[in-house]
Amino acid sequence: MHLTSLCLAALATQLVSAAPHSGVPDGSSGGNSSDPAAIFKQLQANYTKNVLATLDGPQCNKTNIVVRRSWDDISKPERTSYINAVKCLQSLPSKTDPFIVPGARNRIDDFIYAHINQTNYMHQSGFFLPWHRVFVRQYELALQSECNYTGTQPYWDWATFADDQTKSALWDGSETSMGGNGQPVPHPNQSYPIPGLPVPLAIFRLAGTGGGCVTTGPFAQPTYTISLGPVSPLVPGYMTQPNNGTNDTYGIQYNPRCLKRDFLPSVSAANLSWPIVTWVMQQASIHSFRPALENYIHPSAHTFIGADAFDLFTSPSDPAFFFLHSQIDRLWTIWQGQNPAGRQLGLDGTHTFLNLPPSTNVTLNDTMILGEAGGYPTVRSAMSATEGQFCYMYA
Repeated sequence: MHLTSLCLAALATQLVSAAPHSGVPDGSSGGNSSDPAAIFKQLQANYTKNVLATLDGPQCNKTNIVVRRSWDDISKPERTSYINAVKCLQSLPSKTDPFIVPGARNRIDDFIYAHINQTNYMHQSGFFLPWHRVFVRQYELALQSECNYTGTQPYWDWATFADDQTKSALWDGSETSMGGNGQPVPHPNQSYPIPGLPVPLAIFRLAGTGGGCVTTGPFAQPTYTISLGPVSPLVPGYMTQPNNGTNDTYGIQYNPRCLKRDFLPSVSAANLSWPIVTWVMQQASIHSFRPALENYIHPSAHTFIGADAFDLFTSPSDPAFFFLHSQIDRLWTIWQGQNPAGRQLGLDGTHTFLNLPPSTNVTLNDTMILGEAGGYPTVRSAMSATEGQFCYMYA
């Protein structure tokens, strides 16, 4: 079997694993503690201490730095304010050229298209962490500057609720949540092809417990409508493109539909737990940290939600995407904060998805493409959460 097929097969196995991978330890730390949650808490404390010690500049300092918190740690009025800002953003017109993206209707579509456009370059590559840091920040900034949101982008604290995510305020289905699972709809296990790569590759996913439209919370049908996609997965009668005779490989035609989810609790319990999170955070080098984070926890989070959030290209169509990636950024930020001088500028990966086709390593001077969702920043500009356009910490 070709090496790249083996790589993707390993990724697919991680997506649906019902138990930790054999190479993942049980969360012990060589005598420091046998409690993975306690280990993480100490890592967070180290990060907070180290970062605060560096905040002495005029642009970002202890008086103006803001804090991103778990959705479960903010008040109901703060949650309502965030939800209202997301709905506001969906009511604003798209800034993307309609000749390029005929289906774009609103500002959220600008972010979805930016993700579609760069999927095969900023996943499984050296762009993954810095690109998504900018992406989440620009979304947060749009909520603030265009919709008068005064808070920050919260994160999804998945390890705390790994055994039952619906116990989190993020997923409890209330009007101050992101809604719950989709309606139960019979649908098969699927192998989803990834378009645009030089060799045929696919990602496998087991069918979950939902699959239909979200019917609870503020983004239930018909309150929230998705315009673009899907790209991958495509499932007849389940995840389909518009039947208008177009060849819509990348989901850029107008395709109004409800938000769908397909929770897969076994993936959460196995792969979003404290032992797994702590194992990732204890990686000593960016060359082991980035693959562990991107190949294990990141796909497992998307896999748990399923349906629209599992679409490799259009996953930002689910508002929960930005909580998921705020958490990914949180883990990277805390990991960097264990040794700011030694880890801040660390990069791992080439310019292409799984190095297909073969390409050079990403460098700090490379440009990232976000278009109407963030412009064209350099990688270097996104390597610190307290420099340049960034001035935030995680609690």
